[in-house]
Amino acid sequence: MPNPKINDLIVGYRQKRGMNNIGRRNAYPKLMDALGKGECLIIMIDQDTQAKGVFVDFFGHKAYTPTGAARLAMESQSPVLPMFMRRLPNNQHRFTILPPIPWKDTGSEATDLLENTKEYTKVIESVIREDPEQWVWMHERWKTTPADVELFLKRKREKEMALTIEKSV
Repeated sequence: MPNPKINDLIVGYRQKRGMNNIGRRNAYPKLMDALGKGECLIIMIDQDTQAKGVFVDFFGHKAYTPTGAARLAMESQSPVLPMFMRRLPNNQHRFTILPPIPWKDTGSEATDLLENTKEYTKVIESVIREDPEQWVWMHERWKTTPADVELFLKRKREKEMALTIEKSV
């Protein structure tokens, strides 16, 4: 989390329950290692982050969605099981684990990442539709637009070209 106090609070709660929190920096090898040991990962893909992602439909709007869960599933051959927690009227919580989402193998890595991320997002949307008041709506889920990504890529290409020219001079 960007706010260190909130991050420490959340990580502290997780650690009290025996969870190992893996931060975003250089996380992929650690995540693959955890899967290789048969550990369970909890990955939240219902937020607009700066991670590598694709645009998928989410409540009728294109939402930039991380592809990390799909990549991990693809490269580790691990199943993806949707998990959700709901607050009950008595202020207790119910944790639900759904059956694995079947992997869609199209033969194309880019298409596999897109199609499987779409499938994961459909499940998330269906669960949110059951209890929309339970989802954390306060973050800007649709803040990144296709134009934002195109501008980022354009600037990145320009920067790389400038570096190439600078090196050749």
